[in-house]
Amino acid sequence: MIKVSGSRWHSRISAMAGAVQHEASTRKSARDRKGCFCMFKSFLRFPYPFYRGMESLRQWGAFLLIVSICVTVALFLSNSYPASMTRLAILSDPHANLAALTAVFRDIDIQGYDAIVCLGDLVGYGPQPQECCDLIRERDVTLIQGNHEQGLINIYHLHQFNQPARDALRKTREMITDETYEWLVSHAKSAVLHGCRFVHGTPPDSTTEYIWKYEHRMDEMFRRFSEAVCFVGHTHDLMRFTYSSNGTASGKLALMEGETVLDPSLRHLVNPGAVGQPRDGNNKAKYALYDTDSHMLTMRFVSYDIQKTADLIVERGFHRGFADRLW
Repeated sequence: MIKVSGSRWHSRISAMAGAVQHEASTRKSARDRKGCFCMFKSFLRFPYPFYRGMESLRQWGAFLLIVSICVTVALFLSNSYPASMTRLAILSDPHANLAALTAVFRDIDIQGYDAIVCLGDLVGYGPQPQECCDLIRERDVTLIQGNHEQGLINIYHLHQFNQPARDALRKTREMITDETYEWLVSHAKSAVLHGCRFVHGTPPDSTTEYIWKYEHRMDEMFRRFSEAVCFVGHTHDLMRFTYSSNGTASGKLALMEGETVLDPSLRHLVNPGAVGQPRDGNNKAKYALYDTDSHMLTMRFVSYDIQKTADLIVERGFHRGFADRLW
């Protein structure tokens, strides 16, 4: 019989217990790692049940690490690319010029926007009124009634136009569906959106007045509305005016291609020109982008296939002068 001393027996038992404990610990660590990995995969797959089965602090730690990384990345991106409060695309006077309107929408999509407003005169002069109406409706544009839309309503409004323009509106009515006609003449004469007023002619809601008639008495014009910025169309020409808190209005100010900050201490009246028939000496289609947060106004000049529209004007029986005017 072999005798084993108490100390030697105790040491052997301790060694065996240690080995068993080490193996159990190793298996538990492997389970924890596997659990964390599975939790991470579940977190990526679906946002709700990922918390189930998190039995250890190590798993919770992995979860909190993932969340902190996501928050850090989100904060970095938000600081690197700050989003403006609202970016408006403002266009006016497309006049059934589908080539110009399509080119403008293509550029708007590239530049980015939150809402689009058209200041009226979607039809008249141009050869594709139905197609332009369809496109405006497809793009969910806020449309303001212009004098050419008003000219479709009754004889009284129609006779405010010269003969070629009257003939164009009669032909326009023949080219659009009854449903499109009802939609076209149903819009309001002005709108206030995102703190700005939008009107075709002059504020508060005229479709027929020209802003240039008030060039030397703009203080009267600014007293007609209360918003900080008012956008108008109708003239087919680029222009802007300002009004200070002491009641002083500026004369006509240049509005060039590119960026202009609208001083928030002043009020502003802006005409972004025309999409379909520019009359400012530059035959590119014009529209504006306005950031209500930074007060940045950006004028965009967009090239399009003028010849295509000019040819269609003649082919479809409109006055040739409308084709010549595009150049």
